[in-house]
Amino acid sequence: MRLSPPTIDELAAPLAERLRCGGDWRLVSSAFGEEIAALPHAEHGQWSRRHSHAHPYREVLVPLAGECPFGWRGRVFPCRPGVLFLCEGGEPHDLQYPPPPRPLLHLWLSLSPGDCLGSVIWIGERMTPLWRVHIPGPANEMWDRAREETEPEVARQRVHAALYLVLAEIADQARHPEQAAATAREECVRIARRLLDQAHGCGLDLAALARATGYSKFHFHRLFREQTGQTVHQYADQRRRARAAELFARHLSGKEIAFELGFSSPSAFSRWYHQP
Repeated sequence: MRLSPPTIDELAAPLAERLRCGGDWRLVSSAFGEEIAALPHAEHGQWSRRHSHAHPYREVLVPLAGECPFGWRGRVFPCRPGVLFLCEGGEPHDLQYPPPPRPLLHLWLSLSPGDCLGSVIWIGERMTPLWRVHIPGPANEMWDRAREETEPEVARQRVHAALYLVLAEIADQARHPEQAAATAREECVRIARRLLDQAHGCGLDLAALARATGYSKFHFHRLFREQTGQTVHQYADQRRRARAAELFARHLSGKEIAFELGFSSPSAFSRWYHQP
């Protein structure tokens, strides 16, 4: 595999290959089973324990080229084309990639109700975002329906269908990457606002939202402020204050509200709530 990142025009080929091989995908998922075995990889396991994270939204890792170990839920798996990692919200998995650098081409999908954001990244001497795309549609809801399915093979077929539709849409948009990327920039802030609204401003910081949208923290912060007139912190605080007012109106105690909003103690909540 070459050591330089592909151009945007060259992304269509690995995407088309994943679609052609859709029937042979191997899933790694807490809901739909582990169709490949974990690796005895002590070195990566130690690195993964220091460099993992979890967040409220779902993610899918679709390797397009190259091979590496990947830490998921405390174990290490081979990450290569044909293997899809389905990370539920709250499940710990690797954050970024360990040295030494190796040529990898990965597609990350961040799913929320009604929407999916895709980010294609190249990992060589450094991690380079190549392209971001927005895919409207019910992929997240189809995932929910698959989880409710009692027959494992039918559940697997349902989630395969959802992911196939997402990848097919990405492959279509790859024919007009500039237009798709412009739409993704507009949609990423709307989706981030909705995630913050749903979480009442709790549990999602700038880093988590930037990761969900495929942008660096700097670029996401700039986009968010340009489109909302607020920083992520200001917007999240606004949502938490609105939620606190709702809970006070329901006559919950300060201790109960502090727990609901994720504060470490009632006194920490009180200091935050009464600050000017």
